[in-house]
Amino acid sequence: MKITTLLKSRISIVHSALITAMVTLIICLSACKPNGSQSQVNTPTETKDSAALQISTDSLDAVVNSIIAISTSDFHKNQQPIPVAFREVQLKYYFKPNKELLYILCGEFSTQAENDKAEWTHFTTIINSDYEQWIGPNGLTYCEHSTAIDYTKAELATLLKQRLDELNIKQ
Repeated sequence: MKITTLLKSRISIVHSALITAMVTLIICLSACKPNGSQSQVNTPTETKDSAALQISTDSLDAVVNSIIAISTSDFHKNQQPIPVAFREVQLKYYFKPNKELLYILCGEFSTQAENDKAEWTHFTTIINSDYEQWIGPNGLTYCEHSTAIDYTKAELATLLKQRLDELNIKQ
């Protein structure tokens, strides 16, 4: 019994270290200026005060992979019952007044099989110095005041579902 508790504790520490490493990598990649041969994603500005985000497609893929991994890990550990479906998932960004860049994943999930009676709950995952995941309406402000990033390589709702299923299988 003590060995199981010790193993769970060590796995939790390793998992936390992995998340910290991924967030650090994203911040480093976001700060790098891509060379001219790489393609970039330019997002439109919504206000005069907000700056346009320029990020290489490789860096954008790293951001997507990281925020999906963080979000699904949090769902796996903290959300009961586990979500069975996702919809209206968008990747967004926001510059805080201190110019800190936040990447935000917004969407809805259901813990019931998709049908007409399924209840959908909003979620918001934010990558900052660590990460935050908000369930319910508390994170809506971040989603409403941020700018969408056009990510067309894959459907984000599908990626979330696949990664969460992978975590559930490993359990």
